[in-house]
Amino acid sequence: MFANFVIGAALFLAAPNGQVAFVSGAQQEDHCVLVLDLATGAQTRVGVGQRDGAPVWSPDGQWLAFTSESDGKTRLRVVRADGSGPRALAAASDSIRWPRWSQDSARLAYAAGDAFNAKIMVYDVSADTEAEWGGGKTGLLRPVWLEPTSVAAVAVAGLPGQYSTDLVEVTPVATKGLWLNLRSAPDKYVEWSIEPSPRGQLKAFESNDGGDREIFVVSDKLGMRDVTNHRAADWNPVWSPDAKWLAFESFRDGRRGVYRAFVDTARVFPVAVTKDADNWAPAWSPKGEYVAFVSDRTGDPARRRRLCPGVAPGGKTQMRRWLFFFVILLAGSAEARNTDGTLGLIRTPNDGVPAIVKPGEAFEADLSQRTALKLVGPDPAPELMVEWRDAPGGRAVARCKVAGGAKPGAYALEADDGAKSDRNVRAVFVREEFPPLYAIAHVTDTHIGSNRNALTSQEIFKAVIAKLNTSGAAFAVITGDLTEGGAPEQFQSFIEILDTCTLPTFVCPGNHDRQGLNYENVFGPLTYMFRFGEDGYLSYDTKDFDVADELGRQDADLQMSRRALKPSRWCIGLTHRYEPDQGMRSQIILFVDDPLDYLIFGHRHKENGKDDKGVPWGTTRYTVTPAAINGAIRFFDITAEGVHPRPFETVIDVDPGARKTEGKKTGDVTPAETKPGGNTDAEKAQSAPMPQRKAKRATKPL
Repeated sequence: MFANFVIGAALFLAAPNGQVAFVSGAQQEDHCVLVLDLATGAQTRVGVGQRDGAPVWSPDGQWLAFTSESDGKTRLRVVRADGSGPRALAAASDSIRWPRWSQDSARLAYAAGDAFNAKIMVYDVSADTEAEWGGGKTGLLRPVWLEPTSVAAVAVAGLPGQYSTDLVEVTPVATKGLWLNLRSAPDKYVEWSIEPSPRGQLKAFESNDGGDREIFVVSDKLGMRDVTNHRAADWNPVWSPDAKWLAFESFRDGRRGVYRAFVDTARVFPVAVTKDADNWAPAWSPKGEYVAFVSDRTGDPARRRRLCPGVAPGGKTQMRRWLFFFVILLAGSAEARNTDGTLGLIRTPNDGVPAIVKPGEAFEADLSQRTALKLVGPDPAPELMVEWRDAPGGRAVARCKVAGGAKPGAYALEADDGAKSDRNVRAVFVREEFPPLYAIAHVTDTHIGSNRNALTSQEIFKAVIAKLNTSGAAFAVITGDLTEGGAPEQFQSFIEILDTCTLPTFVCPGNHDRQGLNYENVFGPLTYMFRFGEDGYLSYDTKDFDVADELGRQDADLQMSRRALKPSRWCIGLTHRYEPDQGMRSQIILFVDDPLDYLIFGHRHKENGKDDKGVPWGTTRYTVTPAAINGAIRFFDITAEGVHPRPFETVIDVDPGARKTEGKKTGDVTPAETKPGGNTDAEKAQSAPMPQRKAKRATKPL
């Protein structure tokens, strides 16, 4: 019943009349709001199918509100559950987020504008009028109604490089802080996602003031309490109708799962926790009998109900019924390529996400099925010792241990099931050691298929690869806009040139690369991590990040990866595009909760500007490299003292005779005794050491 679509927004809200509203669509551009009747299984399309956002039920169960996007503008819409009465509200802003209905189902509060300039607006649906609340205060996000004349919101506060968020109360004429008497250090932490209980006596919110994300419950009379206290991150609190329970998400059992906490005792019980799948986005039914959630587990999606044991507050075991809304997240045809660019058996490793190991170490391979595996390369090829485990979507993961004594060099990984075979070239690199002092190369924005210069993009990329092959760098990272338009033939041209590189090469997608699943068909995952010796690297995608976006699946992957890489000497982020107002959830994960030490990216096609303030959410230093399509490349020295960018250099004149090349020429890259910082004031300003995390502060009991 549900296997023919992909959930495009991690939010479900059960309506009083036994319906569930959700977002469906294999691609973000096609996301559309649908309504499912739980009794009959019938689905009704009520959205417009234009990047529809998460739907929100009115308290009377009659209306849905959601956002949609077209022509670069975000519009606010309302519609009845049967699809009748659709309206695009005449809101003034082209950027609208988080609509929430008032208790009387007559008004909608929402944030209008980008994250740092957003205002709280209130729209009277019946009168068709819009009003600004908050007394001119900006930087207000995620409004939720407290009373008919006030909403709670998240306020962005602080100075560039030291941003935090606080919880505030917004009225038609003013904005003031919440619970300042209970908080010893306002403006020092990140608070997020406040949710009042159904009758408003309690408020739940997220905070990282304990060093990781926790859920707190606060009462105006009795104080504040951490109800999910755990070393793993806990987030997204959702109240049960009787306000006795909070459903939430957590990584406390390794995978992303749904849990519930009994508020009076802070006891936590699992709801949907599985070892081989992620479960997220809980929502209660109106009487608290069921919980709906999204899962990427395999199995029969039509089995929507089962009995699940729960524990009553008094300690007696009872049987409670929960709704399991199964949705299979379709991977489409995203398998790794053969050497001729066709799809094959192996997803990773490949020449865009390779494995780097020493003899005797292991790497993991992601395949469409269990099959025979071997390495092909320098003779004699080392033996692989393989252990298998099943993965979501019917795939299989092989833990491949490279035999001791393996000869250093680049190896292809080959799979053969007897009927077909697959070979990923430059997939596995064997090294004798991982030195503590080494150099890496950064290439970005190759734009294969572009004709913007006198030389073709292929000619320019070949010159860049020639430089990499003689550089002595440990590996190269290529951060997005690999192609001009994401067409299969452009990717094929890119990998043909990439396969001439003798270095390991790690890639991530750019906005130009994301046409359908073409990028995934070539390189597989959009987000991944790897280690090089003592250092950790985290590569992620930024195309679909939006202003203060809802928690998406990549955010969960980032949080798990960041935790796994936390013991690293340095944790370095690799992405195509960084902008301060994009992907606020990911900003919190990567730059606030456990800040990355360094961020390397491109997209801008130019050097850091003198006015660049760095990553505004924390202490992460960063460097942007000009575009390779213009002949640029940059090298970094990684030392015990930090990550040190060298001045970028131009390796080829892309318009011979038309203009002079920019940048400096340098020799072969070998680790050098360089000082932190690069060749601009902005880079040098990024060399300050990271502050120590504050200790967890005590909170008052309920």
